[in-house]
Amino acid sequence: MSYASRFIKLLSEKSDRKFFDFVRENYTSIFDVSEKAYSSIKSIFTIEDFGLFDLFLDITKKFVDKKNERHSLTRIIERYLETYIRNEKLLVVFDNFTLCDKQSLDILQPVLKKYCNDANKRFILVTTAELLSSREDILLLVSEKLDVERISIKAFANSKFFIEILSEIYDLDLCDFHDIRTLFEICEGYPQRLKSFLINLYSQEGIDLCRSNKAILLQDKFKEHLLKKLINFDYNSLKAVEKYLVQIIAAWGSPIDIQTLNLFIAHVTEIDPLYLQFSIEVISQTVLELENRNIIERRYDTGRCVIQFRHDSIYLAMSALLKEQSIQVYFLHYNMYYFLMKNPQVVPEREHQSLSAFHAHLGNCDGWEEVNLSYGKRLHKSQQYAQAQKVFDRLGNEIHRMSAQYMLMIAENCYHSGNYQKAKELVDKITVSNLNTGGRYQYDIYCSKIAMILCDYERAVAQIRDALLREHSEEQRVELIRLKLVALCLFPNGYEKSKKEFDSIMKEYDNTEREAIIRLIYKDAVDYYRGSDAFYYLNKGRVLAEQAKDWDDWAKITHNMGFEHFRCGEYQRARELFQDSMMKIQELKPHEVSYCLNDLAVIDMVEKRYDNAVSTLREACFWNQSFYAGLAIKGNLMLCYHFQGQHRLAKSLAQDLSDYLVPLPTVDDKLYKKIYTNVALVYMATDRRSEAKALLKRCIPYLKTESSLSSARVYHLLELLQERVMPQKPVDPRYVDYYYRLPFEPWVVTFGNE
Repeated sequence: MSYASRFIKLLSEKSDRKFFDFVRENYTSIFDVSEKAYSSIKSIFTIEDFGLFDLFLDITKKFVDKKNERHSLTRIIERYLETYIRNEKLLVVFDNFTLCDKQSLDILQPVLKKYCNDANKRFILVTTAELLSSREDILLLVSEKLDVERISIKAFANSKFFIEILSEIYDLDLCDFHDIRTLFEICEGYPQRLKSFLINLYSQEGIDLCRSNKAILLQDKFKEHLLKKLINFDYNSLKAVEKYLVQIIAAWGSPIDIQTLNLFIAHVTEIDPLYLQFSIEVISQTVLELENRNIIERRYDTGRCVIQFRHDSIYLAMSALLKEQSIQVYFLHYNMYYFLMKNPQVVPEREHQSLSAFHAHLGNCDGWEEVNLSYGKRLHKSQQYAQAQKVFDRLGNEIHRMSAQYMLMIAENCYHSGNYQKAKELVDKITVSNLNTGGRYQYDIYCSKIAMILCDYERAVAQIRDALLREHSEEQRVELIRLKLVALCLFPNGYEKSKKEFDSIMKEYDNTEREAIIRLIYKDAVDYYRGSDAFYYLNKGRVLAEQAKDWDDWAKITHNMGFEHFRCGEYQRARELFQDSMMKIQELKPHEVSYCLNDLAVIDMVEKRYDNAVSTLREACFWNQSFYAGLAIKGNLMLCYHFQGQHRLAKSLAQDLSDYLVPLPTVDDKLYKKIYTNVALVYMATDRRSEAKALLKRCIPYLKTESSLSSARVYHLLELLQERVMPQKPVDPRYVDYYYRLPFEPWVVTFGNE
């Protein structure tokens, strides 16, 4: 379809009268300029619109109106605009305008020139610098003939904007963050290049449009297409020695110094004299040639000259390509493992175990499982959970044949790296009787934590009550009680009992010298106290965490402090604390940044910056692994769409959230209030008042143990719906916004059992 025909189609959609009907009603005949003859327009009444358009494009034809005036298509478009869309506001975007066909350009130029300064008409011509230089006619139009305002579309500086663009259309649950970041790097941050990538991916059947409301990026095709874009040189055209070096650099797994490269090649030659043999001089010359071709680069690292690919994207591409050459790659990794065993001095000690585990696995070397288990255990012990999980994932089904103690350790690591469902599957398969006393305690702790993160509070409480029947150290007993209280606090009608026990523990252990015990208790103070009391205990816990250099606890206490500032209406301080917390959490447990991002988005919502909030919530959605936090993110997105006027999207999320609560009677009291109140707000604004009232009434049984503060908004909304209730408005002015005055029920997520 030409640009002119698309423009006419758009005008017809904007008007009450179709363009071609307008032509048939106002023009009587056609004048053929070349033959200087008239023909009746009645003869084309039966011609379809596209056939009529072909006549328009014939420059030898002029259409004659009832006043016997001859008009070109351009003039007909102008008359149509003046008749039907004169006072209408019109915005037309010509995407990829540098691809506009010449016939359409001749037709559109006068229209653009005539209306470019019309207050009700706006035209956006999207061009690219690369293509514009090859279209002198369009360059002349935008530089001299039209009064235009140039807007330069710059590349995005952060991959989160690509996440936002993609999440609007695609379900990103199966996508890997590193793949999205690689795509961002390939496109160099330009959305137009992203669009081209997706068009090409679709043409290669890499996008599924049928599975859900959102399209799916089929991972195999997506990764394959990324691979093709990543390699900026012809691998197959490389010489044998060049291929060999590229394979070694890709397979090694980290930058390799030149001496180690030479030693490894000599090691392979010693084992297999018939394999490729190259002198040190040839290797050195080849390194320089590959460097000159921008494939690799040399840099200095702690006194060593190391070689690596010039760009991470080349490494990713070559690693993927080598997987297709399984026998050759297996041979490389096998030899690399035994080379490292024979020559441990060739790499720094910190790298040796990492590389040994990596090559032992890919080379299928004897004892590779023990090597990787040992390395994963070391990473787990040093709280490098994400890296440890990558190592444990290599073990596959071997995990199920391990001892109960090792299975438990890997389940703990799954929990800390956000793989909650896998953690549950592992603990469910552990034979508890095979655990020692310390192992049984850890089993009880993580079974309850996993149950809570999956919103199975009944199982969590039952697990802890059973555990408390056994003997424990004082510190272990307090931790079990603390977790029980966290679960009870979320259990229907469990808050008052939880608060009473928490006060008792606080009285017993506040100011104790047992820092490890009290630090955990202080973190939860935000669930039971407000204002100065909450800040007092949170500050004490934060200081203790900093002294102990427990940055995970420090980050979570800092985040919970941010929540209390938010609850008091101190939004700037809350934002600062959420950001401080996020910086640490990104280093330790990246999946948990979704909590911080959600809460930062809620501050944007309070400040009515809904576009910012949506962007942040989409990023939170991408990182999130928690079921509960996922509900909060979805609820806040629903509200943003509602306030933006995107009612279809808000309605869809409102239905999803309402459906979630129906089959689950044992759900957090606050969860009912958050979901039902906010869905009711959306319904009230869309004249679904009876449904809104029904939802709010469902909240009432779950408010029995809530304070007058916490129940104020529900009763206020029922009052607005002319329901006879006794609303109890907040007294403390610090909490008026949070509990009453904000136009929505703020859903901020804190750290409890994590």
